[in-house]
Amino acid sequence: AEDELAAEPWFHVGEHDIFPEELIRFLELTNESRDVFLQTHSCLFRPDYWRELQARHAAGDVLDVFPYQETRRLRDHPVSQEE
Repeated sequence: AEDELAAEPWFHVGEHDIFPEELIRFLELTNESRDVFLQTHSCLFRPDYWRELQARHAAGDVLDVFPYQETRRLRDHPVSQEE
């Protein structure tokens, strides 16, 4: 309990570490971009989101991250009506 009240962090903080609650400041977005980012990616500011990713990584999951929704991605071939 004393560690949590200390003036300095009781846990290691690296020079390039970024905490979820500091992410929006780190990105330095304009007001409009910031609003859109917060509407679209607010999960990035929740510790439970990061804990879930850590658990999945520890379980051996390989996570694919796509920059666009599937409907907006380029395809090797035209989409037929059957897909």
